[in-house]
Amino acid sequence: KTELKEKRDEKVAELSMISKEMNKATYKKDENRLKKLKDQYQRSQREFEDLLVKIRLENPLYASVQYPGPVTLNRLQQSILKKGEILLQYFVSSEKVYVFLVSKRDFQVVTLSVTGQEINKMVDDYLEPFKKKLYQRNRNRSIIKRWMINHGKIFYEFLFKPLEPGLLGIKDIIIIPDGRLALIPFETFVIDDTYPHKS
Repeated sequence: KTELKEKRDEKVAELSMISKEMNKATYKKDENRLKKLKDQYQRSQREFEDLLVKIRLENPLYASVQYPGPVTLNRLQQSILKKGEILLQYFVSSEKVYVFLVSKRDFQVVTLSVTGQEINKMVDDYLEPFKKKLYQRNRNRSIIKRWMINHGKIFYEFLFKPLEPGLLGIKDIIIIPDGRLALIPFETFVIDDTYPHKS
């Protein structure tokens, strides 16, 4: 409804304004004002959430498009995933990396033997030649190729190989990366140890 949409837009603008004022207070190190703004932001956030509930109740079709809710595990397994499919969702924290494996009939969590900090370092190392645009020079292409192969093997060993026991009988894999992992093309992972590492 138009009235609810207007209220929603007003509340979004209000939250945006408070957020900008909080940044200013942080920059000026005005702790008293910052505390008041944080309280104001929390109140506005609660009012915004209440408004979204009202929108969902009064106009569920509009709400489903504008504010889609999370998919439950039960719905994912029963209505979305097909036989032979598995979803791998990575979750990277500073100390640990978890992978949620969800198939039509199974759900498990695997803790990888690598930390989030190590993952970020691996990603930064992998991207270094691309940041410097070394691939644009012909003489560097064989070096870049070896670089990608070696890093692809490292990524596979740490991020994918531990998951293989849960992938038996799987035909299609859906990967949801987290954090800096989204910058890495998983299809470049190197599985075969016999793949040539020299140009």
